[in-house]
Amino acid sequence: MLAPQSTLYIYADGPKSDATEEQRKNITLVSELIKNETRFQEVIITQASSNQGLANSIIAGVTAVVNANEKVIVLEDDMITSSAFLTYMNDSLHKFKDQDIIGSINAFVDPYNNFNKLDAYFLLNGADCWGWATWKNRWDDFIPDALLVKNLLVTNKKLREFDYGNTISMLDSQINGVIDSWHIRWHGSQVIKERFGLFPNKTFVLNIGTDGSGTHLDAYNNYNGFEVGDLNLYNISIHTFDFPFLLKNHKTAEQRFKKVLLKNMKGSHLFNLRNMIIRRTRLLLGKSMLLNIK
Repeated sequence: MLAPQSTLYIYADGPKSDATEEQRKNITLVSELIKNETRFQEVIITQASSNQGLANSIIAGVTAVVNANEKVIVLEDDMITSSAFLTYMNDSLHKFKDQDIIGSINAFVDPYNNFNKLDAYFLLNGADCWGWATWKNRWDDFIPDALLVKNLLVTNKKLREFDYGNTISMLDSQINGVIDSWHIRWHGSQVIKERFGLFPNKTFVLNIGTDGSGTHLDAYNNYNGFEVGDLNLYNISIHTFDFPFLLKNHKTAEQRFKKVLLKNMKGSHLFNLRNMIIRRTRLLLGKSMLLNIK
């Protein structure tokens, strides 16, 4: 609803050197699409002539926008948002601007039904990446060196707070050059600074790029019939919750969240097996292996 009052910054990546004719055609179609975007007060487009990659594009884009505006709301492609998404993000950015211990505002949680046992809003250690926002003074603490992130987590005994099932293995993969994830470094940077991310118990966004056709995400289905019409409509405002309440309850929220996360990770073994077969088959065929990264 706030789009007509907002400036939209679009960072469009360019083609890889070995891009096929069809891929180049699709990039051209995306370029035409973004040039015709009219729903915002202003649209500022940065079009790369060659492929910069997801991590480099996100890091450069976020840095440029927060340096110019002191805060930023970030959406990658394939995201569908609730009509209340911008209201929630802007309200939260304003409400917690001076609470330095909150490092980011996050809009996504996997839409499992039993997350509704958590409070409408809660704090988790670190940060997420699918629909999020932050302020310049928090982003300034981003550590691009993954090995340094790991060393600081170990030195400061923060691996437990950092661990959400696959995050340690992701960080190791980043260190070893297997993946190129901006998110795992951002998450680690915030844990090192002992900051929390604010989360809703019902998602404001859906990622529809989970069919396995993209570069950075394996095919999986965790929505269990959850549809766009079920997205959070902000019926419970963040203004209902004060900072002391959120901070007091964060340990309980973290425990419940990880319990639900672990349960659903165990329940998705068939999808994991399917994705392993797909990856190995593609590798044998000489195609790019899909990596489940953020």
